[in-house]
Amino acid sequence: MKESFVQQLRFHCQGLAHAPRNGNRSRSDANPYFKRDRRTREVFLKFGMHRLYLINALGFQAAWWACVASVGQGLEVAALIFCTAFACAHLFYVQHPWQEVKLASGVLVMGIAIDTLLQYFSVIHFYGWSLGALSPFWLWALWVMFAMTLNVSLAFLKVRPLLVSALVGLIFGPLSYYAGTKLGAASFEISVIHVSVLAFTWMLALPAMVLMAQKIANTK
Repeated sequence: MKESFVQQLRFHCQGLAHAPRNGNRSRSDANPYFKRDRRTREVFLKFGMHRLYLINALGFQAAWWACVASVGQGLEVAALIFCTAFACAHLFYVQHPWQEVKLASGVLVMGIAIDTLLQYFSVIHFYGWSLGALSPFWLWALWVMFAMTLNVSLAFLKVRPLLVSALVGLIFGPLSYYAGTKLGAASFEISVIHVSVLAFTWMLALPAMVLMAQKIANTK
């Protein structure tokens, strides 16, 4: 049974803590990073957690750039392959992969509905391969990638009031769409109405996704 990255770190820390104290120096004793005190073990584990959060956040940013930049370059297939590989790696290392699959599925359905409606009502127009009137496939991949940050790099939102998630969505939701238009992946008229619709949509969507993550995490 595979262990998550965090579980492996905890295992190594516990192993170091119970190493023999006699005169026979083991390989771990000879390691200059080997320490027995509790504070050092906690720092080591905390460093591993921070590294995991950083990899998760950077992975999402890389996926965002790959998907958005691929639209105008004819590289959407390559971007989708990259996102699929990152998603598989994520599921391999997380402790509860099935919960991540359920969360990603729920967020994907929500995301397709949001972007399709935004496009239908001419709030924004997306470029790229799509299935009929639905939003493009590269946006589907981004919703899945975003879902995989909710329990890692964005996990802090689950222990904060939903107002925090609403404010984050209100500010960064429209900015994300605006950045996509600047890179040629979409187009929309910068008006008070359109920006307000994007802001209001994400002000509701992000707390809903956080609630979904909380609910799925509490299921057995």
